[in-house]
Amino acid sequence: MRPVAFALLLVLAPACGRVGYDALADRDAGDDPIDAPIDAEVGVLATCGAPVLVKDFGAAAGPGFHGLEVGASATGFVVAWSAGDDTIRTTGIAVHPGPRLELIQTAHDLVAKEDAVMSMSGIGDALMLGIDDPGGPGTWLFALDASGYERAETKYIDDYRSPGHDFVVADAGRDRFVVMATDGGGLKAFTRDHDIHPVDGPLTLLVRGSEGAAVTRLGAGYAAITGDSGQCDVLALDGDLVPVGSPSTVVMACHHPSVVAAPGGGVVAAWNCDNDAVWVTGGDPAALPGERAVFGDATDPAENPRLAAVGAGVWYAYQVAGGRLGHAFLDGRGATVSGGEPTIVVESPALRAYDLAVHGDDAFLFWLDAASFTKLWAMKLCPP
Repeated sequence: MRPVAFALLLVLAPACGRVGYDALADRDAGDDPIDAPIDAEVGVLATCGAPVLVKDFGAAAGPGFHGLEVGASATGFVVAWSAGDDTIRTTGIAVHPGPRLELIQTAHDLVAKEDAVMSMSGIGDALMLGIDDPGGPGTWLFALDASGYERAETKYIDDYRSPGHDFVVADAGRDRFVVMATDGGGLKAFTRDHDIHPVDGPLTLLVRGSEGAAVTRLGAGYAAITGDSGQCDVLALDGDLVPVGSPSTVVMACHHPSVVAAPGGGVVAAWNCDNDAVWVTGGDPAALPGERAVFGDATDPAENPRLAAVGAGVWYAYQVAGGRLGHAFLDGRGATVSGGEPTIVVESPALRAYDLAVHGDDAFLFWLDAASFTKLWAMKLCPP
C-alpha cells in the first residue's frame, strides 16, 4: 500500500524534496525491505486449549478411508493423513518458540492406499512410518525426513501385519526402530536400522494372537501391549526384545490398545472395551493394578484412546460419538490429576481422525475435519 499512498502525495501535495525520488533505489542491498518486520514470527501461535487451523488443504473429502498419524521430529512434526481419496499424504511442520507451528511442506503424495492403520516415530529428523497392509498381507515401512519426504528406499515386511496405531517406536540409543507385527500366530518384533534396513526379526514376544499392538521405550528396554476380543496383555521387554517375566493380563475386550512410559517409571496403558468406555491402568508392567474406566457410557460412548507422556504426567485422549474428542490428565499410575478431569474439547460433525503427539515437553492434539474441505487442526495441551 505504501507506493500507492506515495503516488497520491505526489499528485496532491507540492513538490517537496526530490521529485521522482525512489526510496527503493536509494537503499543499500543489505538493508531490510521497506515495511518488512524485523525478526518476523512465523507460523500460527498455539495457546493452551485453543484450536488453531494448521492448514486448509482445499481438497474436498472423499468417501473412503480417513486417517491421521503424527510423528515428532527434532524440527517439529510429520503428519501422515488420508482424506478419503485412497491416497496417504505427508505434511511437515516446524515448531518454533511460542510454540508456533509453521508448515514447511504442505502435502506430499506418499502412497495409494484404500484403507490403512499407521504408526510413526523418529530419531532426530529421521522418521519411520509404518502402514499396515491388509491386502498383502504385510507392513509397509517408509523412511521420512522432517518435511515428510522419503529419505531412503521403502521396505516391506511380507506376511506380517501391524494393526494398532503405536506399533512403531524409535530407539535413539541404539539408533534403530522397532516394529510390532503379527502373522496370526502371535505377536512378533522386527528391528530396522536408522535407514530402515532389516536388522532382526521376527522375534516372538507372545504366542497369543493380536488384533492390535503398541510398543514404547521403557528404561533400557521396552514395554508392549497387545489386545483382542478377550484380553489385554502388557509385558516388559529387555533391550534385546526378550520378555521380562510374565505379562500382566486384563480379562476384557481390548480394542485400540496403547501404552506409554510413565514419568517416574512404569507404564500407563489404555484401550476401549465393548461397553462404550475407554479404560486405563498404570504401574509396573509385570504387576499392574486393577483397571478403571476413564470416560464413556451408553449415552456418550467412547473409544480409540491415545496416550502422550510429558514431564508432569500423561495425557489421555479419546473419541466420543457425535464427532467429539475428549481428554484427561493422569499421573504415572493412571489416576486422574486434580484439574485434569475428563473434558470434551472438540465438537465437530465433520471430525474424521485424530492423534496425540509430543514435541519437547509440549503435547498437541491434532485432528482432521473434513466437510466441504479437508482441514488440519491442532491444540496445545497444558497440564493443570
